[in-house]
Amino acid sequence: MLTLSNSLQRFTGASITIKKLDSDREVAVLARQITAALIVAGWKVTEENLPTLPINLVGIIVSVSPISDDEVIAASDSLVNQLNIDGIQSTKVSLPTGAPDVITMIIGIKP
Repeated sequence: MLTLSNSLQRFTGASITIKKLDSDREVAVLARQITAALIVAGWKVTEENLPTLPINLVGIIVSVSPISDDEVIAASDSLVNQLNIDGIQSTKVSLPTGAPDVITMIIGIKP
């Protein structure tokens, strides 16, 4: 995850909430690795355990608000791009929920 940290350092101070399935060990390990990499990159990370996934999610969804500013959008784009480069299936969506200055990541089951 060193590559992830290095590629995202230019967005130091970005805020992200990582939501993960509480009962899945593989998801928990991946969430810890991503969290550690983002903290090293200077991001503000909040974690949230989910009792179930809101959808049958495979891989990772990264979401931003449609009214997010350019810096938040660029940070989320770079995050998704680097995760995919690192072989972690990730998709970006724009949802009207959540604060416009916070990126949301939902980690689903492994593909």
